[in-house]
Amino acid sequence: MRTQLTPTRRAIVVMGRLPLPGKVKTRLAARFGPEAAARLYAAFLEDVLVLVEALAEAIQAEALFCCALDGAPLTEAAALCPPGVRAIPQGDGDLGTRMEQARRDAGAPHVVIVGSDAPTMPRERIFQAFT
Repeated sequence: MRTQLTPTRRAIVVMGRLPLPGKVKTRLAARFGPEAAARLYAAFLEDVLVLVEALAEAIQAEALFCCALDGAPLTEAAALCPPGVRAIPQGDGDLGTRMEQARRDAGAPHVVIVGSDAPTMPRERIFQAFT
């Protein structure tokens, strides 16, 4: 029997970075320059955060931006978030370790983690991950 999920039991976490030139989309930066790559990543990130905010509101989940800060204050990540998304710092280690830490930091037993550079991901995909 499937348990009915309550609002505080779900979280959607966006794993990402601050859109700093030279820190994001480095393969694209090699061809188009670090500033252009950072602008593209910033647009991807904004679209994903807006998508996650809307979906989290619709399904009564918490929306989080788990950000690699690269020495910057958390307020810089928070400034990128729409009102319904809370910024949290990314931990250290490899990607798997950082994702596990994000899952724990989300504080919910049902967590879906998405990347920051999939702005066209259908929201139904994320929703299906909870069912």
